[in-house]
Amino acid sequence: KNNPTDVQRLTGSLHIREKPDAEQRRTLFQAMRLGFGCKCVQLLSLYRFMPLREAAAYLAEIEREETGTENSAVCSRL
Repeated sequence: KNNPTDVQRLTGSLHIREKPDAEQRRTLFQAMRLGFGCKCVQLLSLYRFMPLREAAAYLAEIEREETGTENSAVCSRL
């Protein structure tokens, strides 16, 4: 199971309150690829004051852009 401090370390350099720039989006994508997708959704929801589904959709958009596909595996339980 992922340790919350690992997620904080991965996303600690992000200023999530603002719209992430290209480098921050890549960092979020890497965190998702490492299995922290649901935690990233929670952090975006908390710090950007958006509903969980909206945060998941935002991360799915990042994933689609980075992979060039229409499929996304970001926290599919939402």
